[in-house]
Amino acid sequence: MKFLFFFLISYSFIGYGIIIRNFLQLKIFDFGSLGILGLTFVSIISFLSSLFFYHGYVFNSIILLIGLLFLTFNIREIKNIKKEIFSHFLIFLILCLFILIAKNHDDFPYYHFPYIQLLTDYSHPLGLGQLNNGFRSPSSIFFISSLFFLPKIGIYLFHITPAFIMGFANIIFLKNILDKGLFQKEKMISFLNLLFFIFINVFFYRLSEHGTDRSGMILVLLSILFLIALINNQKNSFQETKINEELMKMIIILICFAATIKPYYLINFSIFL
Repeated sequence: MKFLFFFLISYSFIGYGIIIRNFLQLKIFDFGSLGILGLTFVSIISFLSSLFFYHGYVFNSIILLIGLLFLTFNIREIKNIKKEIFSHFLIFLILCLFILIAKNHDDFPYYHFPYIQLLTDYSHPLGLGQLNNGFRSPSSIFFISSLFFLPKIGIYLFHITPAFIMGFANIIFLKNILDKGLFQKEKMISFLNLLFFIFINVFFYRLSEHGTDRSGMILVLLSILFLIALINNQKNSFQETKINEELMKMIIILICFAATIKPYYLINFSIFL
C-alpha cells in the first residue's frame, strides 16, 4: 500500500507541474521537469495552507486527487507519453529500494518527524522554536511531507520527500544523457549530465544522508545545468530567445526552491548575476 501511494503522489506532483507549466507558458513535457515544478508548487500550497488548516486525511486526500485529475485531463499534451511513463516507472521502482535499504536521517527523530507531525495535528505553526531548537530552522521538505499523511498509511511516508527530488532529477539527467540531438550539439552538457547522474547515485544513494542538505544540492546541480545551457545559447532568433526565457524561469524556480529547503542555499542567488 505504501508503494502504491508513493507512485500516486509522484504522479500528482506531475499534475501540479502541468499547472505551473501552463501558468508560466513553458514548453516542458518531460516528467522530470514537471515533477520538480510540481514539488515547488505543492511546497507553496503546503506552507500557505498550514497557516489556516491542519494537514489531516481529508485535506491531504483532496490535494492528492487534484494533482492526479490535472494529470489525467492533460495527459494527451505530453509528448512521447509511453516513453515518459516507462522511464518514470523504472526509476521510481528502483527508488523503492532506496527507501527500504537504509534508516532515516539522524535528525529525523529529533526534529524532522515531530515538526511534520505537528503540521498534521495543528494549524498556524508559528513560534514552534520555543518547543525545540530544531524547529527554528523549518524546511519546505517538512511542509511537503505533511501532505503525505493519508488514509491506510498514516505517518509512514513522512520521510520520502527526498526520494521524489532524487527521482525527478534522475529522469532529467537520463533524458539529457540519452538525447542524441543534445549530444551532437552540446557534448559538454551531455557529459556533465552523465557526471551529475553518477555523482548523486553513488554518493547520495542512502536515504540516511538525505536530511535537507542533499535535496538542495541536487536542485543546485540541476540549476547549474540549465545555467550552462543558457550561457551556451547565444543565438538571437525568436525561437532561441524563447528558450532562453524558459531556461531562466527554470533556474529561478530551482534556486528559490533550494533556498526554501535550507537557508544557506541562499548563497546560490549569486548565480543570477
